Amino acid sequence: MDTIIYDISTEEYSVYCIYQPTSKDFLSEVFVKVPNAVYYLVMRHEYQPTMATLLLLAKQHGVKSPRPYKAGQPCDGSIGAPAYYLYFTLCTHFSFSPTELYEEAYPGETLTPEEVQSIISFATWQEVEVITEWSDTTITRILESLTEINHHQLRTVVEEHLALFFHRKHKQNEHYQKQYRGHRPHP
Repeated sequence: MDTIIYDISTEEYSVYCIYQPTSKDFLSEVFVKVPNAVYYLVMRHEYQPTMATLLLLAKQHGVKSPRPYKAGQPCDGSIGAPAYYLYFTLCTHFSFSPTELYEEAYPGETLTPEEVQSIISFATWQEVEVITEWSDTTITRILESLTEINHHQLRTVVEEHLALFFHRKHKQNEHYQKQYRGHRPHP
């Protein structure tokens, strides 16, 4: 069983490091916040690294990923939580259940409300763009974010639900137009 060495988050960094007895080494995942970006590094270590070493390695060798994260931003390993955050935002906007769509996409897998909150907190810490306009372009970019984190099946399920949503909305508009065609309010 893996042993957690570090699981620390501050305003400046997030460090997770475990010892893996099967491989007899340490695995770390480090995020370091800087203005308009995060440095991100996943690394194996033969010996237990210190916090100072992990932070230094992340700044020296990590991927510098722009923040706030923008929908459709290419994957660099660090965008999982922000991409999910935008998925949750889309689900909220269209009154979909993010956990139900996830389970539809991946039968037998669950996304608990606690996991959703944890992802939202971590994405907020990293900074994510605020969606103010729900255009076709915005929706497509959010769907591209799911593709970037290799959630192709989830993207497909979301697209199916969006198509059904817009089909129903179109039918409601047609019904309204037929029902009130030629009827004008009296002055």
